[in-house]
Amino acid sequence: MKYKLLIYTFFLVLVTGLGMNVHAQAVQVIDSIDVIYIDNTSDGNATTIGSFMNDPRYREFPQTTPGLPTDVYGWWHNAGATFFGGTSRRASRWGSGNNTGAHAHFYGSLQNTDHYLVYHHMYSPNATTNAYVTLRRFGEGTIADSLRYNMQFNVTPDLITRGSWHPLSILELFAADSSVTVEIGLDSLGSNTLRTDAVALLRSRATGADIEMGNRRYTQLIVDPVTGDTTLDNSFYRHRAPVGFPQTTFKWGIYSERAIPVYNLGSQTLTITGFTTQTNRFSVTTPTPINIPPGGKANITIRFSPRGEETTVDTLLVMSNDAAEPEAPLPLSGTGINFNFILNASVTGQEPHWNVPPPGGQFTTIGTFAPSSPSPFQYPIVGGNINSVVNTGSDPNIACIYKFNIPDTISGSYFIEYSGPQGSSNAAQSVTVDVVTPFYVNPNPALADTQRVIGFNSRIPSTVLWSRIGGNQIFQLNGGGETTIRMTNPAQGSDLLRADLIRVRLVPIAPTVSTSLDPGRLLNFGSVSIYDSIRQGNLNYRRNFIIGSNGETPLRIDSIYLKNATTYSFVNLPQLPVTLPAIDGQLNVLVEFLPNEIISYSDSIIIRANDPSDSLVVVRLAGQGVGTGITVDDTDPFTYIYPADPVVWTGTPDPLNMDKWYRVQGSGGINANRLFHYIYFNPPTGVETVEFYPYFPYEAGSTTNTLDSFDVFLNLSASSSISSPRAKYIINHANPNDPTPDTVFVNQNGVGVVPGGQVPSTGRLYVGRYLFLRGGQDSHGSGTIFGSVYLVNDTSEVSWYYRDSIENVARRDSHVVRADAVIFEEAGNPLTSIYAEPNLIPDVYSLSQNYPNPFNPTTQIRFTIPEDARVDLKIYDMLGAEVATIMSDHLKAGYYTVDWDGRNGFGNKVSSGIYIYRMVAGKFVSTKKMIMMK
Repeated sequence: MKYKLLIYTFFLVLVTGLGMNVHAQAVQVIDSIDVIYIDNTSDGNATTIGSFMNDPRYREFPQTTPGLPTDVYGWWHNAGATFFGGTSRRASRWGSGNNTGAHAHFYGSLQNTDHYLVYHHMYSPNATTNAYVTLRRFGEGTIADSLRYNMQFNVTPDLITRGSWHPLSILELFAADSSVTVEIGLDSLGSNTLRTDAVALLRSRATGADIEMGNRRYTQLIVDPVTGDTTLDNSFYRHRAPVGFPQTTFKWGIYSERAIPVYNLGSQTLTITGFTTQTNRFSVTTPTPINIPPGGKANITIRFSPRGEETTVDTLLVMSNDAAEPEAPLPLSGTGINFNFILNASVTGQEPHWNVPPPGGQFTTIGTFAPSSPSPFQYPIVGGNINSVVNTGSDPNIACIYKFNIPDTISGSYFIEYSGPQGSSNAAQSVTVDVVTPFYVNPNPALADTQRVIGFNSRIPSTVLWSRIGGNQIFQLNGGGETTIRMTNPAQGSDLLRADLIRVRLVPIAPTVSTSLDPGRLLNFGSVSIYDSIRQGNLNYRRNFIIGSNGETPLRIDSIYLKNATTYSFVNLPQLPVTLPAIDGQLNVLVEFLPNEIISYSDSIIIRANDPSDSLVVVRLAGQGVGTGITVDDTDPFTYIYPADPVVWTGTPDPLNMDKWYRVQGSGGINANRLFHYIYFNPPTGVETVEFYPYFPYEAGSTTNTLDSFDVFLNLSASSSISSPRAKYIINHANPNDPTPDTVFVNQNGVGVVPGGQVPSTGRLYVGRYLFLRGGQDSHGSGTIFGSVYLVNDTSEVSWYYRDSIENVARRDSHVVRADAVIFEEAGNPLTSIYAEPNLIPDVYSLSQNYPNPFNPTTQIRFTIPEDARVDLKIYDMLGAEVATIMSDHLKAGYYTVDWDGRNGFGNKVSSGIYIYRMVAGKFVSTKKMIMMK
């Protein structure tokens, strides 16, 4: 029997050196007592006239035509370690002449009646591709089986200097001397040269089904005599040889197929239930289930569909009821052995397209479009691209549509790339691109025949000429009719749909690298907690991106490393170098971000690959370390306290409830609710107040009350023009050195909205930085221990705001005071980093020259404010780009000194040079220069 020992062999999914996906599968080991070998005999004749061996187990017969030249008529000897037993035989000395009729017999004597699988071993690059084989049982006058035999199937694709055992037939044979005669020969259909080596007869003693298929390895052990290392260890009993496929054109859907017999050496019916491969290059087209009786066989058709110029090594798993080998592995190996046109958008549709297959290209629009600046790409037709197009109307169904036909002969995988005006500040950043091509069926039934990309950013950076739509995405474009590319801008808004050049490009032969982050190549972690327990709960400290191989040859990634590798690290890098398959190979890279300070962190991932045009890929990393974040909103009555019984806003004020708070539901607040109150309708009982009582948690791992700095933000409507111009917020902080609550007045109208206010477009307004006590929560009437915020509808303050105006428009137009969430975020730097001089109040605003100057690595900046004010102090480079924010706080009147350590907003040291620092406090603005010198 095939011995009931199972070993685990590793098979590799390998595409020209691809980093290996290693899978372990149980392989049944054959017991040597179940194999009978019948070897040729030889007389050593290699140079003289041909001879004929005639032995009890092996016999040779001459060519049909007698009197042939002496170097044709007869058989000759070959010797070498690649032959079983050290020798093989060939008919014709040089492989020339007419060798029709030459044949040899192998006689097998058996002690057990059983089903036997007959193999022949051969290794030769010029052995015949069309021998005939007949098998006869002892005492029977008829042929038991016959077949045609291509001896090149014995050559192993992964080890071309070695042969293998190729299965010929399965027969029931009886115990007898010369029980079977295996004849291998040339007839008039055959081709030179006929060669013979050895025959093996394999039986099984399994009580159930027993699967066998494919070639078996030639047993050979090679040990390096110098090092003692094993350089080759192949075994007939343990290894199947790979099934090789011919070189196959990888374009236009061409594939190659091989029919592989599957045999049942067992005593019960073998049922094959399924097939799996590890790549999409190989598949089995034969339907299942397949039932094979004992001693029977059935062919399965394996299809090789290469995608590029690559060698694909795979393993087919055949699932069956063979208890000893339920997932029988069969190694596979195959090699794949590749046009660009541009569609041109114009308002008139008359700008020429370039190189588009007949009948040519078309461009149409839906909606109103105007001409705009063209792409800077040097168009192949001189003067051919004068303008792009930009949407100028308000039709919600606007679209740009490109049409063309792909000939059947070049249907296949394409990149679709866009080129438009560079540096546009209003090009749509979330374009939907729909590609419809004949005979395509999307796996998602909702998309039917559409290949869709959502969120394509058409805002082309100045460094990019072409942006690949879909990043790594490959589009299947087919012949047989019209293909359309439709661009739409579902978001509308202030972003405009622009269109210019679309390039449809057959995937190039050269290795091509891409990332799922293209074209910006920025992996942004956003805000990640500096506390591990919070990170683990949020699960937001790991992000991935995909490196894609999109060329027609495999992509080799030689190295992937981090430039700084401090707070960022890799989680799952394979051993490098690694090779990705052509066209659709992918490597998923998982990155971890573990900040330990409340600052911005940046780094870069450097990827070196064999893409000739993009051999060094840089992926930028960005993330913000954050501490404790607390949001107080109206969902919790213990933290957000306001007068009871708010009225649901129905679109118009209720004259009977003008002194009540109104709740606007689904209006975009933190919890989709906002509250407002008419300013000049305070109830008779007093001033309306909303109180915010956050629970300040202990620091992670601590149970001690500690003071900590928090930045306070208000969440307000971003575009209001009828909100309070002077809403009063009282910050009940826990600063032991200054226990007086801080009062901040906020203009709740939007920035840029007439009459103008403080609320930015994000709706998130910074109030200031304050000390609060961790480990508890204040409550209504408890006084200040931990900290809180009050919003007070103080009408006197609003009236004071309009003191110089002819009319109080807030009273005339029934302006409102708004209450949404208050947000507390642990601050990055404690308040003590600002040095205040006590008991001194200056008379004027001032900003002093930094000292020392030049400086390295730290300098001090001194400023004064004669009244309480919000102070913004920022550093800029000589081009006006913001480098760092030193101060952004509401401060008491006084003298202050702050330090700058020469780091930018990402925490990195800046380079030597001249920098500008600028202070804004109320209407006071002052700018000075300083020099960083290393």
